[in-house]
Amino acid sequence: EEQHIDIIKAHEKFRLIATMNPGGDFGKKELSPALRNRFTEIWCTPSESIDDLYSIIVHNLTIKNEDQRKECATLMCNFIQYLRTIATTKR
Repeated sequence: EEQHIDIIKAHEKFRLIATMNPGGDFGKKELSPALRNRFTEIWCTPSESIDDLYSIIVHNLTIKNEDQRKECATLMCNFIQYLRTIATTKR
């Protein structure tokens, strides 16, 4: 009985980008050294600035109309600020 094996080759422009929270976070484990050394690690400080978040949201939204994109980003930032407020008062 002959066995057929498909060979899958990635396109030359294929790239893999992975993100994760630090392993010290609750419920997380560190990557194994064998997997970890296959990536380039970039550590970023978390942003607490609503202005930074607004800029990130505006940049990443795919809404073509700029006014609508900015309005949507403002609504999202308002919601984030609301969540931060209730999270602080519920602790």
